Amino acid sequence: MELILNTSNMVLVMSKTFTAEQKKHWINVMQAHQDADRIVQGLWWDGSKGCFFGCAMEEDDVDLTEAAACMRLPAWLVMLAEKIHEGLPKTDAIKWPVRLLKAIPIDTDISKVMHKLAIKRLTVLADKNPAVSTAINQVIEYHRLELAGDIEARSAVRSASWPAESAAWSASFKTEADNLTQLLEGSA
Repeated sequence: MELILNTSNMVLVMSKTFTAEQKKHWINVMQAHQDADRIVQGLWWDGSKGCFFGCAMEEDDVDLTEAAACMRLPAWLVMLAEKIHEGLPKTDAIKWPVRLLKAIPIDTDISKVMHKLAIKRLTVLADKNPAVSTAINQVIEYHRLELAGDIEARSAVRSASWPAESAAWSASFKTEADNLTQLLEGSA
């Protein structure tokens, strides 16, 4: 398992997802929480119920980065999944953990999914906001260059791209959940 430290935001990124045995374990853990109606929003873990990763860890002193390492998932995915969980309607949020875990391929580098998802999100945002589409398109280009592995060209785009990407969080969480699971299912 390869670990990379991203110094721009100090998040550990793992290159490969969990094993088949680990995937089965986490699906079983979260299915049990779902069946017992212990998955909630707005609460990490209170000893009997909690959010997505609060239930997974069943501890109140573990953060998302630690949960990512424990579950052998990329930190960006865990952080995004938790944000989606908190933003979904209650009925969707309860089913989201199992849905996501089933969609994640085993022993697979899913780093490209992060960039593909950003491109999907930003393309919609650019189309809806012509006044800022130039800046958003720079961010889209950055993600395309990341996918292509063009290190020199992407550094030129990087400085102009970050403010526009933060604007992309106005996208609907339901759409984000659908896009993420679709891309993960297709990345195996």
